[in-house]
Amino acid sequence: MVTDKIQAPVPLDTKPKEQDLTGKNNRFYNVMVGWLGQLVFVASGFILPRMIDTNLGKETLGIWDFAWSMITYFEFIYGGLISSVNRYVAKHRAVGDIAGVNTAVNSVFVVLLFFAILIALVSSSSFFLLPLFMAEKLGEQMADAQWVILYLGLGLSVKIGLAIFGGILTGCHRWDLQHGINAANRLVTLIGMIAVLSFGGSLPTLALVYFCLETLVFSSRCSLVFRICPGLKINPRLAQRATILNMWRFSLKTLLPDIGDLLSNQTFNLLLVWFLGPAALAGYNRPKGLIRNIQTFVRRYAFTLTPTASSLQAMSADQEIRELFIRSCQTGAYIVFPMVAALVITGGPILQVWMGPEYADDILPAVLALGYLPFLLQLPLNSLLQGFNSHGWPGMFKFIASVIGIGAAFISLGLFHTNITGAAIALFLPFWVSEFLATPLYAAKKHKFSLLEYWINGILKPLLLMIPMIFSLIVFRFVYATSPIKILLIGIPVSLVCFFISYWLFAASPEIRKRIRSYFQLSRYFKNKSQ
Repeated sequence: MVTDKIQAPVPLDTKPKEQDLTGKNNRFYNVMVGWLGQLVFVASGFILPRMIDTNLGKETLGIWDFAWSMITYFEFIYGGLISSVNRYVAKHRAVGDIAGVNTAVNSVFVVLLFFAILIALVSSSSFFLLPLFMAEKLGEQMADAQWVILYLGLGLSVKIGLAIFGGILTGCHRWDLQHGINAANRLVTLIGMIAVLSFGGSLPTLALVYFCLETLVFSSRCSLVFRICPGLKINPRLAQRATILNMWRFSLKTLLPDIGDLLSNQTFNLLLVWFLGPAALAGYNRPKGLIRNIQTFVRRYAFTLTPTASSLQAMSADQEIRELFIRSCQTGAYIVFPMVAALVITGGPILQVWMGPEYADDILPAVLALGYLPFLLQLPLNSLLQGFNSHGWPGMFKFIASVIGIGAAFISLGLFHTNITGAAIALFLPFWVSEFLATPLYAAKKHKFSLLEYWINGILKPLLLMIPMIFSLIVFRFVYATSPIKILLIGIPVSLVCFFISYWLFAASPEIRKRIRSYFQLSRYFKNKSQ
C-alpha cells in the first residue's frame, strides 16, 4: 500500500533573517528593560539614606556620602578606558571582525587588571592618609570614614577588574542582560544592607557587606559573555600595544567630561563638607539623589545609542545618522521634561515625605533640577558623539564649564559665605552655555544636521507638550499645600497622565504606538489564557 506523504508548505522567502548588528531594532526593548531594572536602584536610593539617617544619624549619613565622593576620585585612575569597550566591540561585530573584537577586548582587559590592583593599593593608602588631612573636619567620625573608604575602594577595584565583561554585553547590544544583572546585583546588596541596619550594624559593617555582595554578584557576567559573543577569547597574549593606545586616545576624550562631572559633583561635595560640615552634605545629597535617578533613567536610553552610532558609522549610513541625532534628542527631551517639572514644582513635598520635615526644602530641589537640565537634555547627543568618536570638543566644553563653576562655588562659599542654594546656583550657571549652546553648535557642524530642526523638534516641541502637565502640577501644589502625601499620590500621577495624553495625541510615532498597543494586547492575551 502506497501513501503520499503530506509535506508542509514551503514558504516563498526562505532567506534566513539577518541579525541586527546595529542594535536599532532592540533599542526600545533594551530601554524598557533598563528602566524596569532602574526601579531597584530607585528603591535603594530611597530606602538606604532614610534608614541610615534614622538608625545612625544625619552626621553619619553625611560620612557615607563623603566616602562615596572620595571613591569617585579613584575611578579616574584607570583613565576612562572602560568607555571604549562597547564602542569597539560593536564596531568590529558590525563588519564580522571577531579577531578585532578579541584584540580590543584583551587589550583593555590587561590594562584594567593593572589599574584594579592600583586602585586597591590607593584605597589601602587612603586608610592611613585620611587622618592627616580631615581629622578636624570629621572628628569622631574619622574611624568610620577610614573603614568605609577602604571597603568601598576594594569593591571598586573588583568592579574595574571585571568591567570588561559588561562592555562586551553592551557592545553586543544585550543591554537587557546588562541591566538585569545590575538590578539583581543592587537588589541582593540592598537586602544585605537593610539586614545590617535592622540588626544595629555600624557604617563600616554596612560597607563590608556591600563589598562582599558586590564582588559575588559582579562575577556573574564572566561566563555569560562567551555565549552572547561566539568566538570571544580572553587571552592576554591577544593584546596589542597599538590597539591599547588607539582605545586610550578614544577614552581620554571621554575622560574630560568625566573630570567635569568629578568637579561639579564630588569636588562640590568636598567643599560642602569643608565649609559647612557633613550634615550639610547629607541635606544637599538628598535632592541631588532625585536628580541622579532622573539622570540614570535618561542614561539607560542614551547609552544604547553609542554602540548603535558606532555600527552605523562602520556601515556609512550618513542619512540615517543625521535623522538619528534629531530623533534621539527629541526622545530624550520627552523623558527629561516631565521628571524635571515634577521636581521643580513638587520637590519640597517629595523630600518631606521621603526624609522627614528636617530635609523639606522647596528651593534647593528646584535649583538643582534647573541646574542639571541642560546636562540631562544633552545626554543622548553626547552619547551619539561618543559613538562617532566626535566627543573630544564637547568634553572640553563641559570641562571648562566645570572649572568655572567649581571656582564660582568656592568663591560663593569661601568669600561670601552663602548657603547650599547660593553655591549651587554659582556652580551650574556655566553649564547653560556649554550644554545648550556650544555642544549643539559643534555637533550640527560636525555631522551636518539642521540646528534649527534640532531646536524646534528636539527641544521646543517637547517643551510645549509639557504645558498641561505643568499647569496640573501647579494646581495640585496649591490645592494640597498642607498635605504632601496627597501631592505625591494624586497630584503627580494625574499630571503625568496629562502629559501622556498630550504625547500620545501630538508626538507619539506610529512605531511607538504600535509597540505600546502590542504590549497591551500581549497582556490581555495572557490574562484571557489564565482565565
